[in-house]
Amino acid sequence: MKKNLNITPIGMYPWFIKYLNGGQINVLATIISYTDYDLDNPVCIVSNRLIAFHSGFSKVQDTDSYQALDDIEKINLKNKKINSSIQYVKTVKRQLEQMGVIKRQVIDSKSYVTVNMDWNKSKFLKEFDERFN
Repeated sequence: MKKNLNITPIGMYPWFIKYLNGGQINVLATIISYTDYDLDNPVCIVSNRLIAFHSGFSKVQDTDSYQALDDIEKINLKNKKINSSIQYVKTVKRQLEQMGVIKRQVIDSKSYVTVNMDWNKSKFLKEFDERFN
């Protein structure tokens, strides 16, 4: 029996891809994929840990040097990698907020994120028209 999954494609517009770097795109794509579109004002409530996980920042490479570690050292390395990836996500979210891509609101000790989907759209379209017309 197949389950009917309601999968919404992630709207990663070309102006995001042109003006943002890879880390910013990964964080923004995760935020957009967790956005609740059923509300009148689409907002996202997602933790930095979840963003780091889905963006692939907290992945520990399975190398020979990693395999040489004992179990306690592996756990310590994973925890260190997770904590540093969470800090990286916080830094990237601050960058996106300063650039105007996202807007953060704190309500009842929860941080809500709203994505400006038209960020730099006019600049991109102007450059596109100048190049191809």
